[in-house]
Amino acid sequence: MRVWSWILGLGLALATPAAAQSDVLARADTAGARVRRMLDDARADRDIVRVRCLNDALLQIEMHRRGIRERTDALDAARDDHDHERAAREREVLEVLAQRVGVLESEAVQCIGADLYAMANARVAVADGPQVELLARTRLADASALADEFREVSPSGDRLARADGVDGADDVSDGEAGDGRILVYRASFRMAVFEVEPRQQAILAIVEALDGYLDERTDDRIVVRVPAPRFEAALAQIGALGQVLDRHVRVRDVGREHRDLRIRLDNAQRTRDRLLAVLARAEEVEDILAVERELERVTLEVERLQAELRALDLRIAMSVIEVSLSAAVREGVAQGDGLALPVPWLDDLGVGRPAGGGVAVRLRAVVLAIALSGCASVAMSPPTGFVPLAPGARYAQRAVSADGVVLAVRDLANEPRAPLSFWTQVVRERLQRGSGYALTDEHDVRAASGELGHQLRFGRDEQGHRYVYWVTLFVHGDRLVLVEAGGLGDRFDPVAEDLDRSITALRLE
Repeated sequence: MRVWSWILGLGLALATPAAAQSDVLARADTAGARVRRMLDDARADRDIVRVRCLNDALLQIEMHRRGIRERTDALDAARDDHDHERAAREREVLEVLAQRVGVLESEAVQCIGADLYAMANARVAVADGPQVELLARTRLADASALADEFREVSPSGDRLARADGVDGADDVSDGEAGDGRILVYRASFRMAVFEVEPRQQAILAIVEALDGYLDERTDDRIVVRVPAPRFEAALAQIGALGQVLDRHVRVRDVGREHRDLRIRLDNAQRTRDRLLAVLARAEEVEDILAVERELERVTLEVERLQAELRALDLRIAMSVIEVSLSAAVREGVAQGDGLALPVPWLDDLGVGRPAGGGVAVRLRAVVLAIALSGCASVAMSPPTGFVPLAPGARYAQRAVSADGVVLAVRDLANEPRAPLSFWTQVVRERLQRGSGYALTDEHDVRAASGELGHQLRFGRDEQGHRYVYWVTLFVHGDRLVLVEAGGLGDRFDPVAEDLDRSITALRLE
């Protein structure tokens, strides 16, 4: 065996001139330079996941480069001593190290484009409907919102490894609480909206403005990620887009899990470094192959732990918000749903009414269908710019602006006789479940004459137009007074404060 190794070593040594050795070292230098450029780009993009992956690859390449330099010097010394057997061993080690550098460079490329947890340009399939491929823009938020990935010292105080000036990636700290906990946030919504698709687009606009991105989307469900520091802001803005039927927020402390992963990863990396050092000193081919097998096993363990840590870092840095959307019912309600009261004016509430199987986008009559009595015991002054109209038989007062915004009062019999809370619930349920309106706000109000009332504010989207509808209820003995205001949103908003003042200036006589 030794004779054959000597003959093989002699052939390899003779076939390996100084130029070939220089070429091996040059290839290693080129690989290191390429990975360093990738790392610089990742740092410029503030992408902590790629930074950690590329930094680790560069650390290994640098160690292999040093090993190649040492083996090159040892090979030169063996040639000078005419020790062909030692020269053959050094040549074999050089080949192993050179192959390993090539593998490490390929793994570094995986950090950029094919890494599962980096998810760059990941394609998300839309299920339960037309199969549309959505290109998810996935990137971590800017450094001001995320952890400083280039700190040299870890939270535990341990200095991180560096290779030729390369910073060790630090732990993501966006979800870190002041007491040292590391928190992961996740929220889920169930919302009723008029039209699902426009609301999904509105959610995406909110998320992108907060430096988040789309994670998954179906016909009636959307999952997004936002930077952890902006989680509460995202919840508030998304919740304002429709009627929230259910909201669940989960906060999980993953500090122990994160620290355990870091410790296991550090131990595995140290083991790998020791194996690399042993490989650099190994002389027998059998020893080299045995170390390589163990090195491959440990490297796989390092990569597995790195993947787990990257996934956990992503969950810490980017909170998940899942929103399930359901379209509100537009046309009436089913029999037996509890809303069919013998009160005809309930059917006339709202801005516009369905007609001919579709939804009318114009305002009927005076937008609001005001029903029943014409009692003149209610006094209200319309805002400036509103023109009073003849009351007629269906309402006590009404006025309209030049833009078609309407303010109207109806003075009804409190029949069946019930308190304010009863009528408030009836109107709320009727408009939400029976007419497809979304409740945007509600609060108590007090009339100028002292009566306590309750105001419900609704919104509705129809064929790209936003409508606003307010109804304020007062119970005054055997009377029920409703003050309604409504119109197109962009015309209603500028006069909303004036309308509110007119409503609170109401006097019941």
